[in-house]
Amino acid sequence: MRKQYIWILTVGIGAAMIAVLTALLLQQPEKPVVISLQEEETVQVSGAGAMLSATQCALGEHTAAPQIRHSSEVLPPFSTTPDTNLNTAGTADLQAVSGVGAVLAEEIVSYRESIGGFTRRSQLLEIHGIGETLAARIMDTFYIPNELPEEETTVPEKGTSVPQQETETAPAEPQEQENTEQEFLMLNLNTAQKEDLMRLPGMTELLADKIIKLREDIGGYQNIQELLLIEGMKPEYFEYTLREHVYVTE
Repeated sequence: MRKQYIWILTVGIGAAMIAVLTALLLQQPEKPVVISLQEEETVQVSGAGAMLSATQCALGEHTAAPQIRHSSEVLPPFSTTPDTNLNTAGTADLQAVSGVGAVLAEEIVSYRESIGGFTRRSQLLEIHGIGETLAARIMDTFYIPNELPEEETTVPEKGTSVPQQETETAPAEPQEQENTEQEFLMLNLNTAQKEDLMRLPGMTELLADKIIKLREDIGGYQNIQELLLIEGMKPEYFEYTLREHVYVTE
């Protein structure tokens, strides 16, 4: 009977203490649960395009909430389309043409800058190492904005002399006309001197010196096509003028 009385008293005291503690807790304001940021991991939220910060949190002194970061960086579009504008194409674009290497591509860009941009496709022929065939191949791939038409020039047929400009002088006697035809120059590249070369149409002193120097360097010309090895030799000058006045003998 005594043990039963003690047990009832203990339960009653315990219930009273719980009631008192509950009343005290209800009278105090609720304290917020605080967390501190320990380690942040960044993950990508699919579909939203935003970056969600998932944080490993523990109880601490400050309240932290997940952070969402939005990326404002816009990547430029990637394009592999080559530039076919001859006045803006880079050396890599030019080398896509068969026959145009790194050195020749640099020459094209350098010459383009020196003349302020191409206006006619025939200007390609003024670059050392480019002939009619390669120029046509380049223009099959590239274009010149606002390209100007080629200037009309009269090219004399092979084996004929360039007609002389008409003057107001009296017509020459038949004997004088015959002498004029006989003066059409034909020079042997392996024996002609500088003075002889200077008599050719369009010849310059610098080009005459280069012709003689190349002859000495290679021990004599084997073919007139070797003249194209000379730096500064314009293919159209060789094709339409020079080759009509020179020859090579073994």
